[in-house]
Amino acid sequence: MKIFLKQSISTIIFLLVIFATTSAFSSDKAYTDVGENAISDLVTEEQKNYEKAIVNYIRTIEIDPNNYIAYYNRGLAYYYLKNYNQAIADYSKAIEINPNYTMAYNNRGVAYADLKNYNQAVTDYNKAIEISPNFAMAYNNRGLTYRNLKNYKQAIADYNKAIEINPNFAMAYYDRGLAYSDLKNYSQAVTDYSKAIEVNPNYAMTYNNRGNVYKNLNNYSQAIADYNKAIEINPNLTIAYNNRGLAYYYLKNYSQAIADYSKAIEINPNYAMAYNNRGNAYSQLEKHEQAIADYNKAIEINPEYANAYYNRGLTYFYLKKYNEFLSDNNKAIEFNPNDARAYCNRGLAYFYLKKYQQAIKDFSKAIDINPNYIKAYENRAECYQFIGETEKANEDYEKTKKLKDK
Repeated sequence: MKIFLKQSISTIIFLLVIFATTSAFSSDKAYTDVGENAISDLVTEEQKNYEKAIVNYIRTIEIDPNNYIAYYNRGLAYYYLKNYNQAIADYSKAIEINPNYTMAYNNRGVAYADLKNYNQAVTDYNKAIEISPNFAMAYNNRGLTYRNLKNYKQAIADYNKAIEINPNFAMAYYDRGLAYSDLKNYSQAVTDYSKAIEVNPNYAMTYNNRGNVYKNLNNYSQAIADYNKAIEINPNLTIAYNNRGLAYYYLKNYSQAIADYSKAIEINPNYAMAYNNRGNAYSQLEKHEQAIADYNKAIEINPEYANAYYNRGLTYFYLKKYNEFLSDNNKAIEFNPNDARAYCNRGLAYFYLKKYQQAIKDFSKAIDINPNYIKAYENRAECYQFIGETEKANEDYEKTKKLKDK
């Protein structure tokens, strides 16, 4: 026997997905834990003017064409200028002259990794380790590459080896913490970040990342304490202001969140995510025009920013601008076609525009992507009920009840 759970059509307006703040480990790199490759650096502080250094190394190479260290250092200068292909060419020349030059293999691996040529990076780290089996940095860098390949087991094994060789290798603890965070092993991640801080108490990003873990554990006060420390060490660390803003946002302290997002924007006026997140806070305060202005700016900076379209669409919904709501969800789906929330909300836009079959199609697509998506079932049930397809509505209401009872 089918159970008919009567709901009024008005309930559909409450079935929107909450604003999409950018959470930890997101693809857009905010609230993100950043791994860092370590390079073997022979460039002195006086040589940090990289273009000038390149000119000097060219002269050195003209005098001594077999000076592999000059090629290596010129490669390093090119690397710092983000000219990775030229850096690779110079490291390769250094290796050609000196096939046992461990640091050149390591640094060439780093350049390959920055170009996302991870397999070649692993090959270079392997060679560095073959030549120098106790080269902790190469193990750590190979671990980072395995993490980028989502091979977390091998990544952690490499970090373990790096730490075994050098128990005071702060970056290896930091990077192993990243891998454990990816695996949602937050207790081990906190342990590793804490060890990294013990070894190097002045690295702001370690506090930032430990704050991210505390945030994932809903320990917002501890997260904020870590972001505070990160900012104390590096007052220009925009990601820490953004992340602290997110912690305040989750505590519903929207004014303080706005202050932090604004500081991040002051330091980096092209920080699209901070505009997006500030827009979310303004929306929670029902300052919709300011929210839209921030989403507009985020989209201007990054025209493919799916979350900004999604969030602006929600704001248009609250303003009853259903055509704009529809348009923004179209863009959100264009740039993130696997976002069930955007399909659900576009279905809602179609519902209010009286395009019921298209609404049902979108609610169904949301369910295809996420078979446990209660809001999509509820909205589809309401839509079926509205057009008189009571049996289908009952089926969706039953499914909703079962999901809620799990």
